[in-house]
Amino acid sequence: MPAPSARRARVFRWMLYALTVILAAAYLRAWWQAAKTTPFVRLVPVNHLAPDATVIAADTSQPVRLSEWRGQTIYLEFASLECGISLAELPALAEWAQTHPDVKVLVVAQDAPEALRAYTASNSAVRFLSDPDGRAFSAYGIYGTPTSYVIAPGGAVRYVRAGGPDTATNFDAQLSLRP
Repeated sequence: MPAPSARRARVFRWMLYALTVILAAAYLRAWWQAAKTTPFVRLVPVNHLAPDATVIAADTSQPVRLSEWRGQTIYLEFASLECGISLAELPALAEWAQTHPDVKVLVVAQDAPEALRAYTASNSAVRFLSDPDGRAFSAYGIYGTPTSYVIAPGGAVRYVRAGGPDTATNFDAQLSLRP
């Protein structure tokens, strides 16, 4: 028969093993529950219908639906005033929009309409829209800014680009993908 101290050591070791298994099982269960309830974010694919969402116009603070611009070619940019790349891209986008009046250029940001008003005043060719509750960002599967969509007059997505700074040359190349 083993000595009492050896028996205590063995019992302690088994208790430690059991506790480790219980904690691992609890962690895996919590991870599995989180994985089941967290939606997978995915950008709207090309040739799929662009989702509709209600956003707030920065210039009027009135709600507008993105579907109001169906029938026109839309360059839809998801941006953020906290994103350096988005801020660097806005002047080039505004300049490009002035030379392409046939394209409706919309910038959707999760910033408050008041914060976007400064950009609205200096960029008349670009329409700034606020998405404070993030519904438009979710509908389009936006996980980072800037993200751009070219949407055909019929409402189908013709181009998607996530990240990176863009230039007027890239805007023209993206627009050439429309039907």
